[in-house]
Amino acid sequence: MSSEKLYTFNDGVLTFSSNIKTIDRSIVNSNVFDHVQKIIIPPNVSVIEEKAFYSCPKLTSVIFSEGVEIINERAFANCKNLKELRFPDSLKTIANYAFRGCYSVKDIIFGNGLVFIGEGAFDNCNDIKNVYIESIADWCKIDFK
Repeated sequence: MSSEKLYTFNDGVLTFSSNIKTIDRSIVNSNVFDHVQKIIIPPNVSVIEEKAFYSCPKLTSVIFSEGVEIINERAFANCKNLKELRFPDSLKTIANYAFRGCYSVKDIIFGNGLVFIGEGAFDNCNDIKNVYIESIADWCKIDFK
């Protein structure tokens, strides 16, 4: 896999290879983080590691494909221009402070598979207007810290 590109970055869009199962900050060239506007996470990715996309100032959109199961601590913290979060049914865990300081998030759409939301996961997301859930029964089973 070392000779294969792990991601592409064109016109502000960061797209990951279909061979990656875990995304951490070290696999992306550091100068990309100041310019990325949209991230596309493919279905083969199951884990987004701690601080993977911490403080991307121009990031407005993330497409989470079905397959993502864990978003670790501060993975998207301080992405101040992120507007909407639409989580797939495969997502089980949103760790502590995962989206802390994402001031511009207005809408959150949760999938059905979520079982854990960590402490302060959406701390300082003061602009949230709408939260959508499929099933109130499933929502009541979530472990909130």
